[in-house]
Amino acid sequence: APSSINYSFFEAAEAFMTEKAAMYPTFADQAPMIVGPDSLMAADACFVPLPTYKGVRRCAGGGWGLGLSASSKNKEATYAFIKFFYGDIENAKQLARYGATPTRRSVLTNPELMKEFPHFSAMYTMLPLSKPLPKFPEFPEMNILTASYLQEALLGNMTPKEALDRAAKRCEEIMRRAGYYQ
Repeated sequence: APSSINYSFFEAAEAFMTEKAAMYPTFADQAPMIVGPDSLMAADACFVPLPTYKGVRRCAGGGWGLGLSASSKNKEATYAFIKFFYGDIENAKQLARYGATPTRRSVLTNPELMKEFPHFSAMYTMLPLSKPLPKFPEFPEMNILTASYLQEALLGNMTPKEALDRAAKRCEEIMRRAGYYQ
């Protein structure tokens, strides 16, 4: 909305779900809210893979999920639990109903689950293209900073190139301050 200087997650979701916004780029864990059985707009919305840019499609993988630590004292049991937790069909259904994003191909391509969770096909398309989010302490600061510049471009206060150039300069300052390069 022109009067809004920032959209929180809830404002953006509400704008989309009340048909005040035509598109809502979001994470797959929000699918149940948008296309799930309790959604009032399930018949009018769908999830699709991100568009390509110059023939390339990329997405960032979030940080949700379970992992196996290299220092685990019982790696076999840990892996068995993770495999069960994310691989069992009934568990997968419950996880998907409450917004957990499956990352196992066998879950995303399970015909029974694909029928109940139509957004799984878009997620499956994106899975091999996703890249993990960077893991260094300054990333959250850089992420928020970049988003603020992109917001200015979306509001028309600067060109996309200006926004990205300014974000890149500020991110470089953060990296230099942190000692990553001189």
